[in-house]
Amino acid sequence: MRLDDWASKMNEVIDKARTTPFEWGVSDCALFAADCVKAMTGFDWAEPFRGRYKTPRGSLLALKKYGNGSLEKTMDASFERHSKIALTRRGDVVAMDNPAGVCLGICVGSIVAVRSEKGVEFFPVKQAIASWRVD
Repeated sequence: MRLDDWASKMNEVIDKARTTPFEWGVSDCALFAADCVKAMTGFDWAEPFRGRYKTPRGSLLALKKYGNGSLEKTMDASFERHSKIALTRRGDVVAMDNPAGVCLGICVGSIVAVRSEKGVEFFPVKQAIASWRVD
C-alpha cells in the first residue's frame, strides 16, 4: 500500500539518483526501481539482491539464485502485471528494452525514469515492454 506522501518520497529517490554514481548491485536500474517502491510503500522486493552482485553477469546470476530467473519473472512474483501498457500510472514499475537487455524504471507520468550509467534518463511510457501495479 502506498504511503500518504509516496509521490514526494519517489521524487526524492529520483533526485538522489541523478547525482549518485551508477554501481551494479548498489545503484543500478533494478535497485533504482526497488528504491522507489520501497520509498513509496515500505516494501523492498529487491532485498535478497542488494550487494550480491557487482557486474551485469552477476546480476543475471543473482536473479537465478535469489529471484525467479529474470527481472520480469521476479517482478511478476511480487506485483500484478498490467495487461496493457496504457494502464500504467505514476509510481508503477516499468520494464524497458535496451541494448544490454531489460531494465527497470519508474513511471513518473507519461514518461519513465530509468537509472543508467549516465544518471537518470527519461523515456516515453509507450516504449515500455511491461509494467507492474504498485499499490
